Amino acid sequence: MKLKLVVLALGIVWASQAAADPINQFISFGDSSVDSGWWSGALQGQCDGAPTLCTTGNATKDTRIANAIANGGTGAPVGAGFMMNSQILAGDFGLTALPANQPGGTNYAISGALSAATAANGNIGNLNQNTTLPSTVQQMANYLASHGGAANSQALYLISSGGNDVTFALDNFSTLSSRETYLANQAQALANAIRNIQVTGAQHILVNGLGGSGTLPTFYTQALFSDLSALAGC
Repeated sequence: MKLKLVVLALGIVWASQAAADPINQFISFGDSSVDSGWWSGALQGQCDGAPTLCTTGNATKDTRIANAIANGGTGAPVGAGFMMNSQILAGDFGLTALPANQPGGTNYAISGALSAATAANGNIGNLNQNTTLPSTVQQMANYLASHGGAANSQALYLISSGGNDVTFALDNFSTLSSRETYLANQAQALANAIRNIQVTGAQHILVNGLGGSGTLPTFYTQALFSDLSALAGC
């Protein structure tokens, strides 16, 4: 399938040039940058494919999240009464960005998610203490597995990941070279998963880069976009 690649300020749009169908669903994968309230379901045992218990693994943190939800929040990293960017974007198309572990939900993003679980990070997919929580790549695999291996061609896909990879690199590697090697591998794994979503049907894909001007966020974003460009044949 021929692809069109458009680079924006902090994002990349990856779409089929033949795509003309109207958007009928919003689907998101990633971390806290797009999480619209996954923990509000997780604290009630709604795990959407993640092994139970799917809480953070830290009782104190779970209590803080539960208190935030009780006070009108969603458990996502925004205050009560405010919306995540994923919710705003979905709303622009007359759609919802409900968490995937809630009825009718299509947002698989989980705060703390790493881009991929690899040997370099101990095969964990999330910075939270619960090591069974899925990475962004695993979220995408879970979505495909629950939909017969086919991605909805009429959905808008938003993917935002990498910030937690930078945190992990800073906390676990001591040199710039080793940090960049780790981040390059994480970016490549995510790019491959995005390509897999595309070849299984997705035609409208928006990929966020990392904000800020730091060395590692910039390196990760450039690596991810370069990998996507190579996969798109641009």
